[in-house]
Amino acid sequence: MKNLKENLTLSEAVIRVDFSEKYALKYAEEIQSLHFGGSRQQTSLHTSVIYTQHFSVGAIQPVSVCTISRCIRHDVAATWAHLIPLIQRALDINPFNTTIHFLTDSPVSQYRNKYMFYIITTIQNDFDFISRITWNYTEAGHGKGAPDGVGAVLKRTADKMVSYGRDIGN
Repeated sequence: MKNLKENLTLSEAVIRVDFSEKYALKYAEEIQSLHFGGSRQQTSLHTSVIYTQHFSVGAIQPVSVCTISRCIRHDVAATWAHLIPLIQRALDINPFNTTIHFLTDSPVSQYRNKYMFYIITTIQNDFDFISRITWNYTEAGHGKGAPDGVGAVLKRTADKMVSYGRDIGN
């Protein structure tokens, strides 16, 4: 995968994705029952890093992206809802992308199942330019890749904002 990322052609993109642990919304001043997690709302963070040619820079540069949803499911439908904007973002960065290489961990409930493979076969209905998709799986678990770092930075930044008196309520 390292070799693939470093030697991308003009028409290729690598999208590395992973669900981050859910983020619990917080307020600078909370009542005691909310502080201990009784009715705290959660959001789902689907973090990613897109590697593709940037014409403005003339090189391959990573772009960190996170999609956020109130829906905390991590099933195929929810996963696909998070992936569509990532494919669109990769095409926005480089409109010549015809090949997308996905790199994910391998939980059966999210990325590695027959429903996801079916959805991949229908991708050309939404994105005419995409003619080839590869999917590469790594060992399941957290903390091994760039998307995990994106989630950590987002959560730490949000927590720091709360500590400075800002509410993160939605």
